[in-house]
Amino acid sequence: MTPGGRDCPGADGAAGHLAPLQRAEFAPAPGQRLAGDHRPGAAPGYLFLHGLGSVRTGEKSESLFAHAAANGRACTRVDFRGHGESTGDFGEVTFSELIADALAVLGHLGPTVVVGSSLGALVGAFAAAARPDLVAGLALLAPALGFVSRLEQRVDADGRITTTDGRGFLLAPRVL
Repeated sequence: MTPGGRDCPGADGAAGHLAPLQRAEFAPAPGQRLAGDHRPGAAPGYLFLHGLGSVRTGEKSESLFAHAAANGRACTRVDFRGHGESTGDFGEVTFSELIADALAVLGHLGPTVVVGSSLGALVGAFAAAARPDLVAGLALLAPALGFVSRLEQRVDADGRITTTDGRGFLLAPRVL
């Protein structure tokens, strides 16, 4: 089954043969854990990186998993630190830590096509620049270019930042 519950080809691309979706965990730093999902398949596989305040599951990653399965490719998605089921506190994680986390996952997977959405696209671009040997391809969906340089301007007097969809959270001073 795909993450959305539909049948699709497995790692060998044969109709009806499904590679099982596996729970994945990565330890990018001492005391930190990234929660994710992985479906085995041919290389290069895909790595999905979500946006700020989002999680690994959703229409974009579901579509990517279906595409990967239909083509017999591996696919992985993770919750960034401070998001979803991963450790860390939302608003406490630095941009550099997100890049390091993506590089830790890529180091485990080997050369992979990175597909990032919004902040995930920005993280993916920086990861590709830092370790081009680990990025077989790069797809940026609405990349949050300029986000880091404008971050301080977006913080209100109470130290809160609000996402474009209206979710607000406290931003730790170390993040700035």
